[in-house]
Amino acid sequence: MKKNLRLGTALMLVVSMFALSACGGKPTTTETPAQAPAEAPAETPKAEEEEAPAPAQEGATLSLNLSSPVGDTHPAIVAFNQFADEVSSGTNGGITVTVYPNGALGDQADGISGLKLGTMDIQHCNSGPAAQVIPELDVFNLPYIFDSGDHLIAAMNGEIGDWVAEKFEENGFHYLGWIYGGSRSIITDVGPITNPSELKGLLIRVQSSDTMVAMINAMGGIGTPMAQSEVYSALQQDVIDGWENSVITLQSLSLYEVSQYFSRTEHLINPDFLLMSMDDWNAMSPEQQQTFTDAVDKALEYEIELWLSEESKTEELLLEEGVEFNDVDKEAFRQACQPLWETYQEQYGDEVIKMIQDVTY
Repeated sequence: MKKNLRLGTALMLVVSMFALSACGGKPTTTETPAQAPAEAPAETPKAEEEEAPAPAQEGATLSLNLSSPVGDTHPAIVAFNQFADEVSSGTNGGITVTVYPNGALGDQADGISGLKLGTMDIQHCNSGPAAQVIPELDVFNLPYIFDSGDHLIAAMNGEIGDWVAEKFEENGFHYLGWIYGGSRSIITDVGPITNPSELKGLLIRVQSSDTMVAMINAMGGIGTPMAQSEVYSALQQDVIDGWENSVITLQSLSLYEVSQYFSRTEHLINPDFLLMSMDDWNAMSPEQQQTFTDAVDKALEYEIELWLSEESKTEELLLEEGVEFNDVDKEAFRQACQPLWETYQEQYGDEVIKMIQDVTY
């Protein structure tokens, strides 16, 4: 009996131990020590690693659009693309600029308005549309105000350029700089023009500028404002008889296909402008603004170099395409346009005109 009692007690102890183990109790045996974690693989020497991308420059992250009326082979577009690359690199991708040539984002007047409305970031504009917003800039649309390209460059890199910057800033635009565009002449599909009388009755496209309309009217033609992007089809459909611009614009927009007569009136040698939304400019940090300014200054200097090196080559290409060049009685055109000078002086005085005429170059 005692033997059975001892056996029963032993069995009860065994069952109790299993129960304790199932409920989380510690076993009576000693635990095996935990193994140390395996060593991490040795780091690849830094010299063999790929360099991590540099952090974005401190400041805003912006994606900007730049609108231009000229063709994609134009020196301005080549320079703008360089500018976009420099900005992206200089801000480590913090600011990107996408360039839209051929007026793809709309005409210049809408683009200038959009800089204040928040629908445009950067606009390349001619002096005609610019003067519709700031009338004093019409001084650049006075025929024969500059004697040569050298005269224009010297003026815009001096006191006149400072005056232009102040005018834009006063009117709520950030002025990035000016763009060289050579001289503008009469281009038609009806034949050579050698004097004002041969323009009589011809519809000649001009920029959206009251002064440019008056200029063509004074020359004997009919000034017809039109967006540059509409000129090809207007010539093709005989809506207009001609237009006025440079050899490089004639070639870059393929307009030689529909206007083959280039008459060297050279009535305008005027600057284009590169303007920016003040909101976009103010969104940048001072460091980003400096990077932006350095990039645009470099690009606009490059644009002048490109233009001057390409102009004569472009004329040769146009000759091969069948364009006919002819000289004109330039003094007759100059005299016909004299009333425009008088009108400007009556409205704004002659201070800026004298500043331009006094530039040494």
